[in-house]
Amino acid sequence: MKINYSEQFKIRLANPDPSMDFHDLVKTLIVRRIKYKYRKKINHQIIETEKPIGKGIVCDIFHFDNLSKDAICYEIQKSVTLKWLKETKEKYENMKLKKEYKDEIKNLSWILVDLNILPKDVRRLGKQIDEVIV
Repeated sequence: MKINYSEQFKIRLANPDPSMDFHDLVKTLIVRRIKYKYRKKINHQIIETEKPIGKGIVCDIFHFDNLSKDAICYEIQKSVTLKWLKETKEKYENMKLKKEYKDEIKNLSWILVDLNILPKDVRRLGKQIDEVIV
């Protein structure tokens, strides 16, 4: 997958509504922590937000390692129900990747970030986000 350096770390907001402020803060912190964790291999990383990767799936954060060909989608959710969890799991398991990703991505996994269990204090939030980054 070719890295477009001008688009590599842009953070897109799905919804500018003020109720999404915490969601966007968490999204920004995760992108920053991924960027920091992979700072020595940053030229081989693609990190994008609000990325459509397959039919009906738009990742909150899409992290692709160009060396290992592994991709991780971070799903940030405010209200997680068993129904949503089941549907999302099925979507990822049965997803047909977009044509441009089929040959590029070897392994695709997803990580749920539940906003309800994250602390509202920014320092504690940063430490907890460090535990989420793969």
